[in-house]
Amino acid sequence: LFFPCEGGQTCDQGSLNDIPVIDVQIQNDTIHHYTNQPLDGVVYGKIDWFHRYNNMQNHTGEHILSGIIHTYYHVENVGFHLGYHEITTDYAATFTPSQIQNIEEKVNQVILDNKKVKAYYLKEYSHIQYRAKLDLEKPRLVEIEGVDLCACCAPHVHNTSEVGLFKIIKTTKIKKGTRFYFLCGHLAYQDYVLKHDQTTEISNLLSSPIDKISLSTNRLLQE
Repeated sequence: LFFPCEGGQTCDQGSLNDIPVIDVQIQNDTIHHYTNQPLDGVVYGKIDWFHRYNNMQNHTGEHILSGIIHTYYHVENVGFHLGYHEITTDYAATFTPSQIQNIEEKVNQVILDNKKVKAYYLKEYSHIQYRAKLDLEKPRLVEIEGVDLCACCAPHVHNTSEVGLFKIIKTTKIKKGTRFYFLCGHLAYQDYVLKHDQTTEISNLLSSPIDKISLSTNRLLQE
């Protein structure tokens, strides 16, 4: 039941018989769990739910983001990385600041709309269109009602409201287009707390309202 490093995201964390699992990989359709100690007898596994749920929130958030970009800009997702501290997704196009702001607003609206997220297999795939990076004969499909249909092997939340807050941190130009850096759910909340605390401290140091700290900083630098 441990999800391996697959689909662009980190593996599940947890323990087997209270021995930490340090890595999970899939090789020839077999999932391998790596530990620093041997296991004896019946094996009891425990998944770190906090890490798993963070991955679920952010991976579903990426599907919403990619579905919206595909629908409104007809652009494909060409790369995805869900790491421990950084989440990125790549698109084969460039975007203006106003387009990026519009995309972010649309993603958060889908979250607020509380759309269902479903995962399933089909007997026949020839009659349906879906996003996919690999040409698999019978992929597992993840559908976000009215937003996206994509081949994906990863765990996801049950509805979009569970994604919580979605925030694009920055974008950079890459050889094949644009890389989006974003955060969802608890990770986005942690990022907000950090930035709020920092801006409040700077505001107090400058004796300036938060919405004017950039102006106050520029004035200080000029002086």
